[in-house]
Amino acid sequence: MPPRHSCAKPTRLGATHLCWGDAGLTAQAEPRGGCTINRVALSQWTDELPGFVNGRKYNSVPIEEALIEVEVAPVPGFDVELLADLFQPKDWLPAERQFEVGGQMDFSEDDVKSSITGTAVGFRFRRSDERRVIQAQATRFVFSWLKPYDDWTAFTSEFFDAWERYATRTGASATTIAVRFINVIRVPNPRVEISDYLRVSIDVPAYLPQAVRSHFLQVEIPLPDELITRVISTPVQSGDESTSALLLDITVQKEIESTGGSEGLWPTLVNLREAKNYVFEACITDATRGLMDRGTS
Repeated sequence: MPPRHSCAKPTRLGATHLCWGDAGLTAQAEPRGGCTINRVALSQWTDELPGFVNGRKYNSVPIEEALIEVEVAPVPGFDVELLADLFQPKDWLPAERQFEVGGQMDFSEDDVKSSITGTAVGFRFRRSDERRVIQAQATRFVFSWLKPYDDWTAFTSEFFDAWERYATRTGASATTIAVRFINVIRVPNPRVEISDYLRVSIDVPAYLPQAVRSHFLQVEIPLPDELITRVISTPVQSGDESTSALLLDITVQKEIESTGGSEGLWPTLVNLREAKNYVFEACITDATRGLMDRGTS
């Protein structure tokens, strides 16, 4: 982590430097403007970013999967079997049990014994078209929307319908909520310079060959408003020898005061969405924006 009050090797977002200070990640703008993107509302800490100007919408988005994850306070004595029929077979495939597996090994002078135990922690539901997946556990609820992604309104509407059903059945209260967007950026070239498309990448020492066969990068960064973002970047299989694919997996989360109703979750979700958009724009380059504008990402 760079030292506090330092802009050592800053990340650039359009005409903005992202730097570390007492408040965590901050932005220092240069005089010129940046890329215009489609944002309805911005939280106070993004108001100064030149790249965040309302009015433009990309022709395509590289979202493979969008998730809302909620951690809940455990309800004493709750039986996870009560979640087995949370979603009816009419639109959903049969529920799949989820287990937490543990193991133990015992050593003696002339013998080794091992044992494996599994405890049911919840159920996984897949919609019949397999475009929605829900994980309902005693301490965790995850709503997943697989591509093609529609829009935020439809995404959150379906999440709240499912969450209300879960919260009513369990009586659980949320303690942490996160949004996670898994993006796969497809580049029409079998060999690419990763830094041409992503600002979050690795630096290979100049004395080593610069061709990288694989890499995996994960970074966790505190943001204003007591948010935390986790960014994962790695090349992935594109399924086409003539193209390359780059994974950009962004999670933004926040601990919240325990709440079971949707009203308490909505303001936090709005804030998490704005932060996720901020992080996404900070991580991509104009070359990636061009791919999305042309509908080829």
